[in-house]
Amino acid sequence: MKKYVKHPDLSVLPAGALIVLFCYTALAKLMHLAEFEKQLRNQVLPDWSKGVLTGLIPGSELLLCIALAIPATRLVGILWLSSINGLIYGLYRPGSYRVF
Repeated sequence: MKKYVKHPDLSVLPAGALIVLFCYTALAKLMHLAEFEKQLRNQVLPDWSKGVLTGLIPGSELLLCIALAIPATRLVGILWLSSINGLIYGLYRPGSYRVF
């Protein structure tokens, strides 16, 4: 009878790297919340959204860390949530500079 070799779960490595990245950015924003809020207020965004985003951005990054840490939701966290987060940042960032 053949013995099958169990392969390690390779999603642990990218998930671990993304957990470190998103936890670091979320905690840095929360530790320096006044500075983060000040920087957010200088962005080219509607005024009504700036207060909402102050709590929503770090909160979503921490929820993403939780999704990446749970094996059942890890693949969704890597493929969808991290990709959507990166896409939103990538679409926003090039147009966020003010032209004088």
